Amino acid sequence: MLLTRRSTLDRVLDARVRTEPGVTLRGGATVRGLLTEGGTPPRVTGVRLDDGALAADVVVDASGRRSRVDDWLADAGARPRPVVTADCGLAYYSRHYRLRTTDGLPGRADNRTILPLDEFVAGMWGADNGTVLLGLCPLAEDHRFRVLRDPEVFTAVFDTVPGLRGWLDVLDPVGDMFPMGGLHNTLHRLVDAAGPLVLGLHAVGDGVCTTNPTLARGLGVALRTVLDLVDVLAEHPRDPLARALAHDAAITEGVEPYYVDQARTDAARLARVRGVLHARGVLDGRPATPAAPAGPAPSAARVGFDELSAAAFFDAALFRTAASVRGMLVRPEAVYTDPAVVARVREVQAAHPAGVPAPAQPDPDLLAKALAAAV
Repeated sequence: MLLTRRSTLDRVLDARVRTEPGVTLRGGATVRGLLTEGGTPPRVTGVRLDDGALAADVVVDASGRRSRVDDWLADAGARPRPVVTADCGLAYYSRHYRLRTTDGLPGRADNRTILPLDEFVAGMWGADNGTVLLGLCPLAEDHRFRVLRDPEVFTAVFDTVPGLRGWLDVLDPVGDMFPMGGLHNTLHRLVDAAGPLVLGLHAVGDGVCTTNPTLARGLGVALRTVLDLVDVLAEHPRDPLARALAHDAAITEGVEPYYVDQARTDAARLARVRGVLHARGVLDGRPATPAAPAGPAPSAARVGFDELSAAAFFDAALFRTAASVRGMLVRPEAVYTDPAVVARVREVQAAHPAGVPAPAQPDPDLLAKALAAAV
């Protein structure tokens, strides 16, 4: 799978949209609220801008995880959006680099390598045009790593990771540090048990669902929700009630399974890392338990994401299957309960009882020294 930078994707989409007949772009126009008509439920008829109003038959919220649509729904007298959430538990510190050379690379520059280390996650994500993203992802509550905002400290800590430090020898930074924190897996709906909250409004992308960025499913969620909305608009061009219900049903079918999968996976991983950090005296107090959908009880007839990923290390067919789950090409639960997949995973586990070789860990003294570089 080839990854790309968000800026590159936005540039390509902008250029493509500008060639579409019938499309009008209004740069710098800030949406301040929704135009609505009374009713049960209210109907959205457009948006309010700084310099006036814009009427529309359909309004699409594509403003991402920081959308203000909840405030606007309250202003319209609508019920609040139902939301479920589970903590990712990680803080992300990343930086973009460009390849200085293509000779003697420590790995494929168009690939991604993610190392779940004892105390944090380290990763390399190959991107477009000879660019690479390097990232370090500690627990958000592990305050030792807040100094990673300093690029020199970030480099020093990344250099302690045996499986990835070689990339620093072939890369030059092309941007500033990019920290992200307070990340959650979330699933928002515009329909609740009583029906649609409003008519004429739909959400796509991060406005519907956000997941842990490690698996890079953000674009998949965006495309899935957009393509489903296109189909819904074509099927119900004049029935806003049917559109609202159909789009919500599509979210249940095509997006919710990946939210549940990520939330369960994160909960299990966070419990393991927190256990390590508490045992080492890094975290004080009682380990927090992230909220997550209750998972199925362990069963010989079912595998989990981590089991599948571990077995995929040894088996090409399972590798493709795991990639299909990560890439949102198949529903996770359908794979985890597929008798053929379960049987093959069990065979691989029996043949490799030691499991996937654990990545080499940073030297504790070198890591401590690197983290202290900003003091």
